Amino acid sequence: LYNYTNKVQNFSSVEFDIAVPMSVAAGGKMHYMDLKVEKVATQFQLYLVPKLEKDAFVVARLTGWESLDLLTGQANIYYGNTFVGKTVVDPSVLDDTLEVSMGRDRSIYVERTKTNSGTKKKLIENSKVYSADYKITVKNKNRGKINLIIEDHIPVSQNDKIEVASTNSGGKLDESRGLISWDINLKGLETKTFKYSFSVKYPKDELIRL
Repeated sequence: LYNYTNKVQNFSSVEFDIAVPMSVAAGGKMHYMDLKVEKVATQFQLYLVPKLEKDAFVVARLTGWESLDLLTGQANIYYGNTFVGKTVVDPSVLDDTLEVSMGRDRSIYVERTKTNSGTKKKLIENSKVYSADYKITVKNKNRGKINLIIEDHIPVSQNDKIEVASTNSGGKLDESRGLISWDINLKGLETKTFKYSFSVKYPKDELIRL
């Protein structure tokens, strides 16, 4: 049907003019017709936040989408001709790239473990230091190569009396948000391990939650 549909752009709306007559069966049921089909340049990105979820999430990053006349709302996702789930499209963004969640990818295995933690007193400075070490192990269970962004975070101090220090294995740290991210490539069936640690120095009379 979309081969016989013309888009008419008005001042504040868009109309679709169907150039052939259509017969709709009676019975009160809803019928869906494809009025427009577009191909959009898309880059797929895998995100993994092991502190919150064991599964990776697929995000489609669309470029050149501004001329599609998209509306905010729910959309169906198909892989080939198979329905795989629903997502939400929100074109009310100012960026050139529109990001659309495509659901979970359970072909990535991840394990996040705390390898060491504890609090020590510093008698000379009259303070305490809490430290923790973490290890993240990720495995690609596919046979093909993938690109993956892993995110974790460390505490952020809003108090001048509390100091936070950290180390991480090749990760990028956003100090204002305490966000650590790794942008990695994994070969098929490959496993990689990342370690990071942080310490929090604070007055012994302060109470902190970590």
